[in-house]
Amino acid sequence: SAHSALLVHMIPILVWKGQAEVVAPVVISIMAFGALPLRFLFGYLSDVWPRQKVASAGMAVGGLSVLVLLASNGAFWQLVVFAVMLSFAESVSSVTWALIGDFFGRLSFATLRGGVTTVYSVFAMATPVYAGWVFDRTESYTWALAPLVLLYGAATLLFWVLPKPKVPERLRGQVAEPQPAEDD
Repeated sequence: SAHSALLVHMIPILVWKGQAEVVAPVVISIMAFGALPLRFLFGYLSDVWPRQKVASAGMAVGGLSVLVLLASNGAFWQLVVFAVMLSFAESVSSVTWALIGDFFGRLSFATLRGGVTTVYSVFAMATPVYAGWVFDRTESYTWALAPLVLLYGAATLLFWVLPKPKVPERLRGQVAEPQPAEDD
């Protein structure tokens, strides 16, 4: 949901930071292309380390990216740092979906994904509207972006402390439990 506000408002945010409108597609492209290898990296890392911790790390870097954006004076190199860091948060989405499978198995995956997507979609609609409302009233994105840092922070904390549920006895033969990573 924080990501939606950033993408929908990327052009006006960058103009607010002093950049020309044509810079926004470059920044978005940097984020999108940065996410390509990171999706594979995070997928691999989530097979080696606990998925909750990998997702938490991606959300933490996403929150830091918004802080970089807020602190920047609009220099292009700062926006590149922001975009690369934001690609970390973009890249852990597949890890979060894998967590649903790990936690609940395949029997109800589609139903759960539909429910999670519905909640996410409501927030994904609300955050861009909120950001626009704040900018319309203040002519600044500061108070639109600051709550996004809090959203990323909350996601970071929740993923970090998210316990792995035990598979119910009735499903033990039907659900393959992932094996814990071996310590080297």
